[in-house]
Amino acid sequence: MPNPLRLKPHHAPFPYRLTGILGFLLSALMLPAATLHLDAVKGNDSSGDGSSGAPFRSFERALAALQSGDTLLMYDGNYGDIFAGRTNHPAWQAEPVQHFSDWVTVEAAPGHHPTLNTLSLGTVNIPDSGSPRQKIPFSQKGNVDVWMVFDGLTVEDGISISGARNVEIRNCKVSSKGPLNGSTAIMDGLAAVKIHNGRYITISDCEITQTAIGINAASYDLTIRDNHIHHISHDGIRALGGEDWLIEGNRIHNLDDGLNDNAVDEDGNLIPWNRHADGIHVFTAADTIARLTIRGNVFFHIESMGIMAQNGKTDRVHSDWFIENNVFGPAGGLVFHFGTPVFGRNVFRHNTVVYAPNDVWTSIFGRRMQGTIYRMSIWNVKPELIDQTLFYNNCFVNANGFSSVAHFNFGLNAANPFFSETTGFPYEVPPGNIEDFINSGKRPGAPIAANALTDVGVTNHASELRKDILGYTRDGLPDIGAYEWNATSTPPLRLNPVGNRVITAGQPMTIQVSAEDAGSAVLEFSATGPD
Repeated sequence: MPNPLRLKPHHAPFPYRLTGILGFLLSALMLPAATLHLDAVKGNDSSGDGSSGAPFRSFERALAALQSGDTLLMYDGNYGDIFAGRTNHPAWQAEPVQHFSDWVTVEAAPGHHPTLNTLSLGTVNIPDSGSPRQKIPFSQKGNVDVWMVFDGLTVEDGISISGARNVEIRNCKVSSKGPLNGSTAIMDGLAAVKIHNGRYITISDCEITQTAIGINAASYDLTIRDNHIHHISHDGIRALGGEDWLIEGNRIHNLDDGLNDNAVDEDGNLIPWNRHADGIHVFTAADTIARLTIRGNVFFHIESMGIMAQNGKTDRVHSDWFIENNVFGPAGGLVFHFGTPVFGRNVFRHNTVVYAPNDVWTSIFGRRMQGTIYRMSIWNVKPELIDQTLFYNNCFVNANGFSSVAHFNFGLNAANPFFSETTGFPYEVPPGNIEDFINSGKRPGAPIAANALTDVGVTNHASELRKDILGYTRDGLPDIGAYEWNATSTPPLRLNPVGNRVITAGQPMTIQVSAEDAGSAVLEFSATGPD
């Protein structure tokens, strides 16, 4: 069965107010598919047939009735703990079950807001192993194809994806129950989204909040795109191993563990659960990461590091990393801490650090916070990696005594200017809180009309990064920083996702997109499927 056609605007790391209507028509020839209905309040598993007039009541009953290509609409109500991709046993002894051979979409019915307690997909247990404690090795890359999309749901106590392949989580609000600090178990184990040994996983357009760790993942072929990760007590994204990662277009902010560094208890002992809260923390747990791209993300209001990369394993090394088109506000620690060798290509380009001297914010624990650090530390680049270690076209801040980037042993180290109050800044400096600045419709770090960034970037690798953070095409003379400035036109309008639908055979579908002051800007969309 061919994959469903999915339509969504390109990624948007900033929010937009949208007005007006633009309509257009799509049609596609696809195999017929059914739409089933699930209602936790009005449904009945005994007499219901899954129709709109006789919906099912439980997810388990609906799952048994679904076939590849179908859509399940969920109505208001709380559906408790639901699972798929494994048998109905306790998680430690469950076995993998493949329900489908192609995509099935489980989504909120129009105008409804279904709630789950937890969502659990797959298992890393080994069938018929003789021991429920035996797990598949991480190198196996999952053990069950789930083929399920979950769209528009609220999950109150976390999502777990274990050993599952082909899973998409979209437009969901995900959080965790219980306290957000107070123990090592909470700080290191409480995550809104946990992914272990999965493959072909996408987490997109979700709000992830009120948890310790936003996304805790060791996976292959993982995409984390266009999510809003905020007001949590530890790391925004933890990258623990795998291959082929894309972290793109996410807005990550308001991270704080509630303690000052070296905080002590009433007896004078160091508090053991004190942690650094980082926007993205990469370290070697399951394995190193090969082919990692961190692109077009916005980081601000972070207690410690914007991005922290470290590797304590001497026998394993990361490879082929690209960190590009990101925007960093001031941090409580370092904006970027790079303490690991990366074999193959290791590229840091077109990133912008934003000066914001009055960026005072309040954490989830009521602490008054203000980041004042703008520098980076890059200290573990090995001499044998020089040729493909590239550091160029980045916009930095020289403020409050922080002016150094410990860069050395780079094959290319060029066009990385520092700006200060003395030199002036090539963008509008946020007058206060960065979040307020963004919510007013402005983009931190976006160049002003007269700036020192335009057309002065090095061109050695210009063909490799053709778009800026907003999707605007870079010209042959690339600008420094995350944005490509064009004095005669504004960057193309970015829109929030409008959703995904399966189109049945010969059925037309009208999608309405709201836009504000689009002017002559081209509305760019992407569509995938059928194969």
